Amino acid sequence: MENSSQYTDEKLVKLFCAGHTSAGEELIRRYEPLVDRLCSPAFVRTFSEDLKQSLWVRFLEGVHAYDEQKGIRFSGYMKSLLTYERWNRFKSLSRKWDHESDYPECSDILSYSEDPAALTESALLKSVRELPLPRLQKDILLLLARGYRTSAEIARCLRISPQSVHTARRRLRQNCLRLKESGIFF
Repeated sequence: MENSSQYTDEKLVKLFCAGHTSAGEELIRRYEPLVDRLCSPAFVRTFSEDLKQSLWVRFLEGVHAYDEQKGIRFSGYMKSLLTYERWNRFKSLSRKWDHESDYPECSDILSYSEDPAALTESALLKSVRELPLPRLQKDILLLLARGYRTSAEIARCLRISPQSVHTARRRLRQNCLRLKESGIFF
């Protein structure tokens, strides 16, 4: 394909879908800066290579799904598609991280000279009640100490939504770090 830079994105999409691989190569060349920019922020650096692969797969799916008849320019369509893909991947991974987390920063709060597994229920309740935390966070901390790990398990027990538990666990983690830094707990 000669001088592919003279073609619009929409024309390149049509040519690529018709079987011209050079049109696909030109589209990839044009959208490589967008994919690189979406993979560069600090909050995605830990999984940027996986994200980049996911974005390229989504890009190719989007090229084949693009419908020019809807009146949307390909560049706007692709930017929106890839941006949402990045956020969906990030949300999915952050939920997975929260699910797998054992909250080690909170374990320092309930430090005892004795074995924590031998801590009685009443001693645990007393210790958690003394913490300067909102009630929901105290309830979640107690459930975590009792072996509940997933937000779904905790949500069922407290009869609230998993998203509320997810938000409360994030705030609990922040509060535990703040209390630890302030020297209230060692």
